Amino acid sequence: MLAGIFLAHELPSFFSQAAPIHLYGLNYDTRKGPDWAYNKCKERYEVLRDLTMVSRVTNRIRVLSLTDCGQGQLVLDVAKELGMQLWLGMWVGVNVSEFEGEKAELVYMLQQGMINETTVLGISVGSEAIYRKDATVDQNIGYMNEGKHQANQRVAADETVTLLYSYSFPVNSVQSINCCRMLD
Repeated sequence: MLAGIFLAHELPSFFSQAAPIHLYGLNYDTRKGPDWAYNKCKERYEVLRDLTMVSRVTNRIRVLSLTDCGQGQLVLDVAKELGMQLWLGMWVGVNVSEFEGEKAELVYMLQQGMINETTVLGISVGSEAIYRKDATVDQNIGYMNEGKHQANQRVAADETVTLLYSYSFPVNSVQSINCCRMLD
């Protein structure tokens, strides 16, 4: 417990005096509490503070969800302000409606012009969903294809096809495997 308090207290000074290390990127989350807590989500000033410190060791971050704590829009806004880049995550859970909410948020962010290829490096769909058994491989591939389709949306109007937005950034999925179990 004391070590945790010490580290939490010393972390800001560590980053401000950090050795010249540079990481390719880090995962970031706007949560600061459990689902049932009324204040589970960080405020904008907290995200700005966090990412200002993180920007000293990397300029790339990845969020795992667009909708949880509104982090898609919030982190994207702060990342743009700090000149950082990010991977937008679309959460896949047991309940299909979770992904539908993520997809709706992606569409909204695209329609509002929030996403551009300067700031967004790609879309990560279903972080560890296969590992958690929340989705099969085929289901996760389907979700990835849906995310990719949304980023390259075309609409037909008056017998012409209009390209609403077309992004060439990658769509992927990050999965963990238990290497020790593979040896059994």
